Amino acid sequence: GLLPFAVVGSMEEVKVGKRMVKGRHYPWGVLQEFQEQCKREEEELKQMFMQRVKEKELTFKDAEKEA
Repeated sequence: GLLPFAVVGSMEEVKVGKRMVKGRHYPWGVLQEFQEQCKREEEELKQMFMQRVKEKELTFKDAEKEA
């Protein structure tokens, strides 16, 4: 399967939203925020892909009816 591109460990606790998590604070934010943003983007891409698949299926079904 898939391997992580980096392993990050920290004993420091930082606040992310309303909760405290172990992580590091970087200039662009906290690693946890980065992970959550990536997960949201991945989910959005999956949804867009599934929508396109459904549209293509309908196009093929319509073409079969006309043939």
